[in-house]
Amino acid sequence: CPSQSEATSRLVSIALRSGMDAESIIEQLKGIRCASTIRQRGMKVLSCPDAIGRLIEKVMKHQNGNGNKNETLQSDPGPAHGAIQRPTARHTDVVENLSGGAEKGKRNYHDESKCPECGEPLEHEGGCKMCRSCGYSKCG
Repeated sequence: CPSQSEATSRLVSIALRSGMDAESIIEQLKGIRCASTIRQRGMKVLSCPDAIGRLIEKVMKHQNGNGNKNETLQSDPGPAHGAIQRPTARHTDVVENLSGGAEKGKRNYHDESKCPECGEPLEHEGGCKMCRSCGYSKCG
């Protein structure tokens, strides 16, 4: 599932950067079901793609609500607290928020953990943790 989630996220990122409407992506991902359903605090996640679709929707709602991309997202209040508003944020804002403002086209992201061999910061690439300083890598 982690590799499928990474693949789905990369495709969503490409679609958003190419100008595809975020609402269309959300509609395609939300509701996809698999055997690994997760229930937590009144929330039911049907699959990894469903979770990705919900996250994109949540980011868009957050951006539309106050326009501050730097605030932390709070837990979803759920449908009992009112009707869901249709997202209207620009797709570039969603990509920026989901990628943490990473440079355009950058595939790796910095990990807060340090290399066990040299102490330098680790980066994630292709499902592995890698150290650019000494060459250490660990996958999985």
